[in-house]
Amino acid sequence: MNDRLLEETAKLIDIVDTPLCSFVWKVCNHIQFENMRGTDFCNLMNLREPLPEIKIRKGESGRMCYMLCEVSKQIPNPDLASKWVGKMLKIFGITQETYNTHHYIDISKSNTSKSNKRFASELQNAINSVIMAGK
Repeated sequence: MNDRLLEETAKLIDIVDTPLCSFVWKVCNHIQFENMRGTDFCNLMNLREPLPEIKIRKGESGRMCYMLCEVSKQIPNPDLASKWVGKMLKIFGITQETYNTHHYIDISKSNTSKSNKRFASELQNAINSVIMAGK
């Protein structure tokens, strides 16, 4: 799937379900990124033009990578999910190398920081809430 096809897909469907966007926004807003409206975040996550600006807070790139990875797992088409992650990395100004290094947080490891464990747990709870509501 090329970038053009990704853009056309974004015009036709929600790549990321609206409830998922809302729950993730509640976890991340004003913490991982500067304050933005929930509707703007949803539009950004679904690549709706014009793309709202997002300002990632200093030191939060790793957690944003984790968020992208976890949200991408909820996109049914793996090729679409991969292209979406690549596009979001460009929008966030995060390199693929940074993503490859920081997209995974293992909360079971003793050397994982408390703040990373808390973030990963809150994000997983948000995702699970959306999954359970959809059943």
